[in-house]
Amino acid sequence: MDRISKIVEILLDQQQPVTFDFIAEQMSVSNKTVRNDIKKVEEYLSAKGAELNKKPGIGICIQCSNEVRHQIFQEIGSRRQPIEPFSPQARKYYILKRLP
Repeated sequence: MDRISKIVEILLDQQQPVTFDFIAEQMSVSNKTVRNDIKKVEEYLSAKGAELNKKPGIGICIQCSNEVRHQIFQEIGSRRQPIEPFSPQARKYYILKRLP
């Protein structure tokens, strides 16, 4: 999942405005990286019919209808790639857990 999708996902998960520092901490990147990516986040949201609301001193949040929010969640969810184990032992456990 790219950084833009991850930022959008973090914003959609929050009910209150969040700071750049909060997002950076969640993503394990710098505050500056998040600030640089915000323009792309705004463009993505605008194309989907949503808006990024910036509140100085408080944080940022996404404003959109519940329908648009749900569509964005679905699109981002479909981009996720499942984490598959790499070691032989981990693959065995992974397969066993997936069997009915």
